[in-house]
Amino acid sequence: MGHPTLIIMAAGMGSRYGGLKQLDPVGPDGEILMDYSV
Repeated sequence: MGHPTLIIMAAGMGSRYGGLKQLDPVGPDGEILMDYSV
């Protein structure tokens, strides 16, 4: 397993980002940010 990576993203609608940040795949198997939320 590789080293863990910390991703910090600001909350909001994501109009400049181009979509919902919480639904973009971030994990090695395409997990979304919501999958890592507690």
